[in-house]
Amino acid sequence: MLLLSICCLTISMSAQEGCAFILEEAQDMFDAGLIETIPSKLAGCMDDGFTSDERLQAHKLIILSYLFDDNMEEAESAMLSFLTEFPAYEAVATDPREFIVMKETFDTRPVLMIGGTIGANFTFPLATDRVGLYKYSEYRGSWVPGGAGVNASFRIERRIVPKLDFFSEIMFANNRFDFYLDNDTEPQPFTGEITDFAKIEYYETQNRLSLPLGIMYDFSDGDFQPTLALGIQPGVNLTVRADGFCDYEDTGDTNFDPVSVTNIDVSSTRRTFNISAFVGLGFKYKLGPGVMNVNARLYSNLLNQVKAGGDRYIQELVFETFFVTDNLLLNNLAVSAGYMFPIYNPKKKEE
Repeated sequence: MLLLSICCLTISMSAQEGCAFILEEAQDMFDAGLIETIPSKLAGCMDDGFTSDERLQAHKLIILSYLFDDNMEEAESAMLSFLTEFPAYEAVATDPREFIVMKETFDTRPVLMIGGTIGANFTFPLATDRVGLYKYSEYRGSWVPGGAGVNASFRIERRIVPKLDFFSEIMFANNRFDFYLDNDTEPQPFTGEITDFAKIEYYETQNRLSLPLGIMYDFSDGDFQPTLALGIQPGVNLTVRADGFCDYEDTGDTNFDPVSVTNIDVSSTRRTFNISAFVGLGFKYKLGPGVMNVNARLYSNLLNQVKAGGDRYIQELVFETFFVTDNLLLNNLAVSAGYMFPIYNPKKKEE
């Protein structure tokens, strides 16, 4: 087996050396004006025998041979083969003008950009209506971000007109937010209500699948392109879990041990389907064969998180921690980075 592998490798290297010599001969023939047989001379090495750089040079020799032989049909066919293999090729100063002119008659823009992003998000809950047990609704409490969540997406972009793209994504997001009610900071007269001497904490985590749809404008044409994005994001909750905690102050008369509940399913109190509008700022940067992108988006939630007419009471949370959810909008700030690969389909421009 080892001997067979060595033999195959030796044959392959010999073939490459032979094809490299053929390419040199073809270049010498072209320089001497002997162009008629160059395409057939190189044909045997085009599929297997050249390195990538040698194959690029061979393609150009074949195209130029047809061009200078006034065989436009074969030149266009050879150019299409060349651009199919090297769609991102950019003309250099040493390329003959005839080659550049013919290349510009083909559309080599990417038909799609495909890639993904990953990043972090911060959820900013906004209470639109206060409810609660006992004096809970009077003491208000605070809804706050619960630390960074994770978001990741698969993304497709398609150019609509110059500088303007349509994009869609399939995004998974982990959103976290908390609620705190602590009356120690504002002592209240003792009324006998449990919230006179209790501290309530609530931590919620939502795992969500969404489909952002939008348009993105590029402010420049260079390698570095600032961008502006606008769109909507419909989505569904996959899981909604919460932890609760209640700690009691020592009143001197009655003492209670702290109570905590964990990993409670609170999806029955949350709307399954949601939709947000978003605006985003970022940039693209050409890197290697594709494009790196970085962006920050601000999402504005359009629907109340609590189900309309639904039950907002989770028995274990109410009995153990005296927590009842407010009506909420969940706004979100997400920062992500990703990479997009171009998909090409070169074709002759319409005249």
